[in-house]
Amino acid sequence: MIAQVKIVMAAEKVTGKKRKVGFVTLRKDDEYMTPRYALRDMLTYVNIDPAKDTLFEPFYGTGRSSIVMKELGYEVVPGKEVEFFDVAFPDEANHILVTNPPFSIKRKVLDYIITQKKCRRFAILLPSPTIFAAYFHEMIRAQNLVVSVLIPNARIQFVKNGKKTRCNALDTCWITAGIDLPDAGGGSHFPPAVGPRDG
Repeated sequence: MIAQVKIVMAAEKVTGKKRKVGFVTLRKDDEYMTPRYALRDMLTYVNIDPAKDTLFEPFYGTGRSSIVMKELGYEVVPGKEVEFFDVAFPDEANHILVTNPPFSIKRKVLDYIITQKKCRRFAILLPSPTIFAAYFHEMIRAQNLVVSVLIPNARIQFVKNGKKTRCNALDTCWITAGIDLPDAGGGSHFPPAVGPRDG
């Protein structure tokens, strides 16, 4: 993990590909959209009632996730055309945050969602090593959250510039809280693929 971080930092220095987002620096190439199948498989597995719950997508990106979730039958409140740290979070208890944030700022995003906004219901797609990070454990304990991890049946191929990437170098998982899940007979959840791995 340390070597990987050093490589990323060195690449940023060489290419200079950075831009400001709020009070953090985001690498230009860190905006990868969630493929339809990743949202479909997760939302098919969890117990979210579209008649009662509204999904909140604070990282609008290209709008792809919001469109997919609407096509799957959910009402969606997008954080459209607003930087994430300026998005107004809904106050209603029936809102569930569903997002795939830029991985380069995942710690600041998690701190903002969990610690500052005190969000109790979410599904966040993140690199799997996040669940082992001490800062993540501290945030969860401090807010007395119970989280579950949903492990996709294969590495997710994210979408960049409208095209599916060839291969994702990271294993990712959905970190969830406040969402009813099927009884998995243990602590691990492995949502099955319910269709093709389309874009």
